[in-house]
Amino acid sequence: MVMKNLAIRVDAGTSLGMGHLMRCYSIAQLVRTNHRIHFFLMETDEPVRQFLDRHGLAYTFLPRTTNELADAEHFIQHLNASYTVLLDSYSLKTEWQKHIKRAGHRLIVIDDLHDWHHVADDIINHSGGLTEDAYSREAYTRLHLGYGFRMLRPSFMQGPAIRSDQPQFPGRVIISMGASDVPNNTLKIANACLTLSPGSSIQLLVSRLNPHFENITTWTKEHAARVALFVDLDDCALYDLMAKSDTLICPASTIALEGCSVGMIVLVGITAENQVDNYWGLVNAGVAAALGDLNNATEADLHQKLKEILAHPENNSAQMANQKDVFRPLQHELAQVFENPYSLRTASENDVLLLFEWTNDPLVRANSFQSNPIAEPEHIQWFNAKIADPNTCILIMQLNDTPVGVLRIAMQGSTAVINYSISQQYRGQSLGKKILELGEDYLRSHFQHIHRLEGYVKPSNTASIKSFVGYQQTEVDGAILFSKLL
Repeated sequence: MVMKNLAIRVDAGTSLGMGHLMRCYSIAQLVRTNHRIHFFLMETDEPVRQFLDRHGLAYTFLPRTTNELADAEHFIQHLNASYTVLLDSYSLKTEWQKHIKRAGHRLIVIDDLHDWHHVADDIINHSGGLTEDAYSREAYTRLHLGYGFRMLRPSFMQGPAIRSDQPQFPGRVIISMGASDVPNNTLKIANACLTLSPGSSIQLLVSRLNPHFENITTWTKEHAARVALFVDLDDCALYDLMAKSDTLICPASTIALEGCSVGMIVLVGITAENQVDNYWGLVNAGVAAALGDLNNATEADLHQKLKEILAHPENNSAQMANQKDVFRPLQHELAQVFENPYSLRTASENDVLLLFEWTNDPLVRANSFQSNPIAEPEHIQWFNAKIADPNTCILIMQLNDTPVGVLRIAMQGSTAVINYSISQQYRGQSLGKKILELGEDYLRSHFQHIHRLEGYVKPSNTASIKSFVGYQQTEVDGAILFSKLL
């Protein structure tokens, strides 16, 4: 198996919480069998370092900066051209993405805010109910939206827990407010639950990054008869805890999707702007009950909402049924995002008019050594002769099923002379490098007698000059000859 390289740019800490890191960790676990994975974070809190070490993750800390371009420069210094980049950040936006794309990397972005323009190749958002027009993006940017792309840790992809009894509200309640719970919603909700039902028990799920960790620990000890504290559980331990519990109260973040996947009564609220889409997606899908704005709700407000939920147990049964339908075990959709979407296929007679259009593109003609427009009969005659010639290959590069470029190979003994062009709407993404890489792989697989590659480029064609990475460069009769040994 050929291992691919994945660089994950994400940050975590006391002010940011662990949410971004956790969903990137989930993806890392999903694709680790065929990817070498390296995390890149700004210098941060010790518990984050401990998490990375505990899970055996390769990581590098970058210098702290608020400048997007400086961050991109620090980051790129650690990468070679083969790396795919995964970004999960609200502070690294359009200019950062442009820098990564100009360096020739495929870029995948996790974004549930959709507040800035994207130049990334792919965007992932596992919130429900979103439509594609929510995003400002380039024409080539692919969107992967909805619960089919949920970024859950492996334990939560196995589907609902096997239970002997139907969960009953409130029963055994888990409260999880995330690591950056500045308003201390944890204790506010816990106090509201204490007076709700004397027979219920409360399990507080917290991180050592929580700014109120000491107060929560003290409060737990004061109510030890009904309250237990769980600190920094891994995904297996958390799944087991959820499988034995009835109710999850949490923000509309990834943990809400995990609770729905296990099969719990889920009560969600909003504690940050990026949760709004997920909140309404869960509520409108009927898989979670709405608690509204948790930061500004009082303990009395929350107690009243919990009483209303307690008065309508039939809603809980409907919620559980909806979860089984919406959160079926899935993971292949998300994994496929990280597969190489580009491929080469042999040109056929059906491609003749497409290539005629491409060959008469003004930029293609300007970069050609024979720059006059090509007449259609002349092109058809040339094309038919070339696809019948055993020493010539015309290969179409596709993005999934969409043609985006053409690679022409003329074989002369053990040498292959190559040239390419990229469709106008897909330029500016370093696809010249990509098509040359695919062409080299194609020759290695199909024509083992080819040992040398050559490409001739006009000195004015700066885009193609940048694409011939790893080739030797020589001036020949007013052209630049790029050559490389396979």
